[in-house]
Order: sequence, then structure tokens, then C-alpha cells
Amino acid sequence: MYMYDLNHDQGMFLLTPDSKILDAFIRPSSMPQVVEGEQIGSYLTPAAAAALQEAVQKGEQTMLDLQFREMSGTYTYQFMKFSSGRIILRETEQAGSTSVKSMAHYFQQSPQPLLLTSRAGVIKDMNEAFEAFVGEPARKYIGEHLNAFFPEFTSDWVYDRLEDPEHEDAFHRAANVNQIGGEIERVHCTFVPEEGGAYYVIEMVTDNTSPLAGFSRWHEDALTGLPNRLVMSQKLQDALLQAEQDRTQCAVLFIDIDRFRLINETLGHVVGDQVLQLLAARLQSNVRKTDLLVRLGGDEFMLLISHVKEADEVEYVAERLLASLHPPLEIDGFEFHLRASIGAATYPAHGTTPDMLIKAADAAMFKAKNDPVENIRVYKSQMSQDFAEWFYVENDLQKALMQNEFELLYQPQFHIDGEKVCGVEVLVRWNHPQRGMLAPGQFLPVAEDTGLIVDLGHQVLKQACRQMKAWQQTYDTKIPISVNVSMKQFMQKDFVTKVENIILETGLAPTCLELEVTETVTMDIERTYKVLQQLKKLGVKISLDDFGTGYSSLQHLNELPFDVFKVDQSFVKKMVHHERGRAMVHTMLKLGEIFNVKVVVEGVETEFEWETIKTYGNPLLQGYKFSHPLTEDQFSNLLRQTPAED
Repeated sequence: MYMYDLNHDQGMFLLTPDSKILDAFIRPSSMPQVVEGEQIGSYLTPAAAAALQEAVQKGEQTMLDLQFREMSGTYTYQFMKFSSGRIILRETEQAGSTSVKSMAHYFQQSPQPLLLTSRAGVIKDMNEAFEAFVGEPARKYIGEHLNAFFPEFTSDWVYDRLEDPEHEDAFHRAANVNQIGGEIERVHCTFVPEEGGAYYVIEMVTDNTSPLAGFSRWHEDALTGLPNRLVMSQKLQDALLQAEQDRTQCAVLFIDIDRFRLINETLGHVVGDQVLQLLAARLQSNVRKTDLLVRLGGDEFMLLISHVKEADEVEYVAERLLASLHPPLEIDGFEFHLRASIGAATYPAHGTTPDMLIKAADAAMFKAKNDPVENIRVYKSQMSQDFAEWFYVENDLQKALMQNEFELLYQPQFHIDGEKVCGVEVLVRWNHPQRGMLAPGQFLPVAEDTGLIVDLGHQVLKQACRQMKAWQQTYDTKIPISVNVSMKQFMQKDFVTKVENIILETGLAPTCLELEVTETVTMDIERTYKVLQQLKKLGVKISLDDFGTGYSSLQHLNELPFDVFKVDQSFVKKMVHHERGRAMVHTMLKLGEIFNVKVVVEGVETEFEWETIKTYGNPLLQGYKFSHPLTEDQFSNLLRQTPAED
């Protein structure tokens, strides 16, 4: 998860390692509209695109002067590349043509009445809509002070800004004004720093028109029609000022759709976009009129809750949003069951500025997303540390892959008698040079989120096959080795080719390799079937991991060529106190017999669990009752001392 600065004096792009747009915070005065997923180079002039590509290849922090195809002038960006490969372009200062000139066409064509003034309040220009609004030839007032039209302009902060010679930062704010006749309820005032001077664009908002109407091109999310992050920044600032004046509270909810990326990766972005549109409508229909729902980008949304009276009110709103997602979304006869994680932060308890509140809500959402039970979390100070931890891990992952810092452990699988070794599952740990040995839960979610799980999975698979081949040659055994494959890795177009190349390179017999996939692969049943059939042709065995915990139906199990079912340890734990828990394990073992597949029961730790499972059948057993995960040397000793079943 990434944080974005919502100040109005910066534009910012977040890019993939190959320069595709992941997200963008767009300042109206200096950047064109862009589409997520497209190459940023398509918006740049050839020279600017070449300069960016050179910076990407070098990977060093630098300053770039970029020109956009649809914009006049040159804009300066700070280029930063993280070790994960992701890139940030952050606008710093402008050169060449000024920002007022770059929006001159919009200024003249806007249907909203617009005035251009100097920072001293002297009128410099106006558009035709303003002249029509005044109802008389108004250009004669160019050169006059703003109070020619607003003799009772009562918004002190606007005049403070106009007259403050030290104020150099861009801002975009709304205020109530009084005008003779009472026709104008609000104005929007945008400060535009210029080379050699500074200007304000003042927008008149009449007849209860949205104060953002004149800038809708930059304030509306093109996909869902919801307001975007720029609107949130403006409205949140206003809400905080109002809450301070009224001595009330307001809150921010950061909403992230769980595992939404799987939809894009399995069914494509067209379907993903349709889901987002329906999702946005569903959420919007459950939001109070006084609150503001925006789409930040991707599968992330944010809700501003105004006039909060009680702390429980925030959680109630979050629970209502989650409940709205319970009915599945339907597209072309396909049902999408969505879940969301929500982080909440309240003013003034968790922050007194927009940036503080958004960071707090984002950190709380991060905590909710990694909590298997609670989908809603309210911010606590510890969460910021957890969020920072995520960032640090991401920054070190790429280096860890290059320097081979990952180590494998081996979890033996035993015959029902608990003596003969019948297989082994590979587990991965990160031997961090500063922090010591890290468990999978400390880095695998980050690897999944960044896409580095693909390279990590490939590295683990090759190392595991090479080690298994060495054991076979030394101990004359043909037990299989099981390697977990992530959904992202499985969906790579060249996945089967990579598996085949590893088999050829290491010399391991394909029948001695089991690839473990989870039930999420059944989301795209046609593609999954094709990939599994190709793997079966190679001779590789396929294991369904965490059987019973995911998406698959009995129909899917019948259609897909699985060789192994792995009963998840969560079912084993329920055997002790619940008759239904024992019945579930018994049923799964019977399904294994019906489908004629091998069954492995994970997480067997007690004598009771072992003895109970014995009465149900003859699965393989894996768990601390028989062995903890072993190092390479420890597993070698086990093979030397324990009979292995071929």
C-alpha cells in the first residue's frame, strides 16, 4: 500500500517498473488526464519519453524536465526508483510556459463564470461565462480591484491569501461570500504560482451548483463517476476547519477491496472495470447525503464522514458498507463475492491535518487487511509502525532476491503409521542480514502485493528441485517434493515453460515434483484447466492446498486434474471439541477416495488427532506430532535414519 501526498502544489505519478501508470495525483494546472495501466510515455513527447527511459535504466534519483504532448511548457519532476522497481515522479517546480497559459483554453471555454486576478486582487481577465453572468460588458473592469464586483466580500481568508507576499504555495479552497443581490453562494479560489508573478482563478458558483462543477474534468473519476482524490483533499480540509469551529468530530474511512487484483489477473481489466463500476454504485447507495465517497484509484475508495457525534457512529457506517457487499455482484451471469477491509481515523483523536488523518486511516486499513477476523480497524499508534514495517520489507525484498537471502526448510510427510517418510513440503524463510530469520507472514504478503512473489517462487522452485535431485542420488529415494505456487506465479503466461526448463536443468524426474496451488485458481476455470493439463503432460503432480477453505465447488474438483488434496490444519484443530469438525475431516478423506487422489492432512500435533484420523482412512500426515520443519542437514539425517516409501 502506498501513501500519496494530497497537497495541491504537487502532481505525482506512481509507475510500474516498466513505466506503466499505477496511479496519479493530477494537478489541474499542470498535467493532462491519464489512464491507469497505460505507458506514461504515450503522454510525453518523444524526447521526454527517451529521457524518462534513460532514468529508468540508470535507476538513480534525479530531476527530469518533461514535456507532455497535449500541454505546452516543460515541467520538472523528481525521479525516484525503489528497490522493488516501482517508480515515483513527483512534480517540483515548473519551467518554460506557465500554468495559467496551459489552462487558457479551459479558462475561456468553461461554462462557469471565471475571473483571473493578481495576488493583489486586481482583475486581469475574465471569460465569456462571467460576462454573461454579470449581464453587462464587464471587461471594462479589467484593471480594477476585485471589490468592484464584491463590495461586501466577507471571506477574510481569501483576502489574507491575496495580500500575503510570503505565500508561494498553490492552494484550492472554497468560501462563502456575500454579493449584492445574494445570487452567489460560494466561490472557488485557486492560487496559481507563475514565473514573474502569481494569479488567482476565482470561480463563481450559483444556484446551488456543485462548487466543483467548473473543474469536473479534473475532479471526477472517469471509470466510476465518483469524485476523485483531489476532491477528497479539498473537502477534508474544509471539514476539518468546520469541525474545529463547531468543536465536533469528522472521520475518514479508507476502503480496500480484498484480492480484487485476482479479478483483473484472471478475467481481465474489462471485467474488473465493470465490477468496480457496480461496486462504486453499491457503496454510493449506502452513503449518507452529508458524507463524501471518492475513488482514490484501483480498488481503493475513501469516505469522509462529517459531523460525527459518537465514536460508535464511525464503526456503524463502516459495518453498513461491509454489509452492502454481502449480496454478490452479477456480470454476464457470473457472481462476484467481494469483501473489503476498512481502516478508520477520526479528527481530532487520530490527526489534525488531512495528511495525518489519511495516513492513519491507511495504516488502520493495512492492519484490517492482514487480520483474518476483523475487517474494520480503528487507528492506533502501533499501526503506523506496522505500516512502516511493510515499506521497509518491500524496499529490501529485491535486494534479498539478488543476494540469495532466502533459505528453504523441509516439512516431512509421513505414512499413517507415523514412521515412513512419504514426501516433503518446501517452506521458505528470509535470513535478513540485519533482522535475522523472518517467517513467511512477515514478507510473503509484501511479495504478493509487489509482484516479487513471481521471482521468489521461481527461485524457490529451482532450489527445491536441485536439492531433491541431490537427495535422490545420495539416498536412492523417489519421494516427491511439494512446492507452493502463488496465484500470481501460476497465472504467468510462461509458467509451464519455466517449470519445464527447471526440470530439464536440475534433472529431477517430473513425477517427483508436486506443485501446490490454492482454490483461488478455480476463479478462471478454463485457464486453470489448460495450465494443469500442460503440467500433467510434463508428468508433474498437482496438489490442491488448503482444501475446503476457498472458492472451489465439487464440480471444479471433478473437472480439474488434481493428484493430491491437502486438508487444512484449521479443520484438524476443530476435531478436538467439535463433532462437526471430526465429520468434516472424515468427509474430506472420503472425497479423496471417491476422486481417487492422495490426501495429506496438515497440522497434526496431538495423539488424539492422529488416532482419530487413523479411524477415517490412510492419508499422509504432516505436522509437529511427527516433525518440525527441518534444515537441509536435518532432513538428510532423517532420510538416512528413517525408512522412506517410494
